[in-house]
Amino acid sequence: VRNRLKRRLRVAVRKISLREGFDVVLVARSGAASADFEGLCRSVKRLSERARISESSGEGSGLRSA
Repeated sequence: VRNRLKRRLRVAVRKISLREGFDVVLVARSGAASADFEGLCRSVKRLSERARISESSGEGSGLRSA
């Protein structure tokens, strides 16, 4: 199960465009093993946008001035 999940997550990360200069480390929760592939892809895409490392996320989107 673990190796299958690792392969699926690798493919999900490859499907999205990440900005240059970032390494990605994913820690899967227990529910990830039973999730369908499209759900994993959506989750990885959403998380990369929240972290502002995907090319589709803007440079300063979501940041507030301190």
